[in-house]
Amino acid sequence: MKNYILIIFIAFFLNACMGSGTSLVTEQEISNYKQNEINRLYKLRGYEENLDRDNISNMRGWPLRNKNEIITAVCKKINSKYTHWQSYSTFWDSNHPVCLYKGERIVNHKIIQDKKNETKDEIIARAKETCIELGFKVDTPEIANCSLEIYKTESQIASSKEIKNNEDNLNSSLLLLQMGAGLLNANKPKLTCKETFIGQVSCF
Repeated sequence: MKNYILIIFIAFFLNACMGSGTSLVTEQEISNYKQNEINRLYKLRGYEENLDRDNISNMRGWPLRNKNEIITAVCKKINSKYTHWQSYSTFWDSNHPVCLYKGERIVNHKIIQDKKNETKDEIIARAKETCIELGFKVDTPEIANCSLEIYKTESQIASSKEIKNNEDNLNSSLLLLQMGAGLLNANKPKLTCKETFIGQVSCF
């Protein structure tokens, strides 16, 4: 009976502690842990020359909790334009994070950009950011012209690439048709037909 009373008392005690905000790991402790890990990994930042991106090299242990959140925060601390990261392995440093920009991913030791159909407003907004970096002042006719020129140039390049891709696809299709026709005719016997002196056609 005493054991049951003790169990009930412990249950009520734990419930009261949880309800009052006292737990084994407080929110402040979690926040401190994240910040300490961010500072620790930031000191290990390096540069992936073959990918032309920042990385976190020589890592001695991954974060035990909130790994993605912490490493993403480190990348953003290195460069605010980084949006995510991907694990990457080299001969010297295996399985370490590489910071990436929006839409990027690593495939076969190369960075590729995921295809995304940007809206006109998104392209102009991105062009405006580029113009600001080039020194144009916000809300001026000059930056408007700069953004428009970049938009026109990107649209022309995209159209040229689309035309080239269509031409390449057409050429590949024609080549496959020619190869297929050659394979179909390869086993057919070659016939020579001539008209005889009595007007009939004889093939051999």
